[in-house]
Amino acid sequence: DLDGAEALLREALEGRQETLGDKHPSTLSSINNLGSLLHARGEYAKAEPLFREALEGRRAVLGDSHPNTRNALQNMMACKRALAASRPKQGPNERCACGSGLKFKKCHGKA
Repeated sequence: DLDGAEALLREALEGRQETLGDKHPSTLSSINNLGSLLHARGEYAKAEPLFREALEGRRAVLGDSHPNTRNALQNMMACKRALAASRPKQGPNERCACGSGLKFKKCHGKA
């Protein structure tokens, strides 16, 4: 039950933040774990800021070469790939999402 797991992960994260602080390695692991659960559910836009926070915190506390930092970097990259793949492709004759009001091919000069 992923919903039940999310509630438990959020509770654990809150407890670690209160007792250990935001930058403690265990707190950063809880942040990463919550991001992983959201990623597994396909909620990439919600997972991405958590992966970013875990990565930045681990870089600051553990350094770039630490295995946990590298794991956070891999999670961040996987999330970015999933986000990009989940975005709908824009057809050449559709209105451009940039807000110009032009068709995509006219706005950007290619299909």
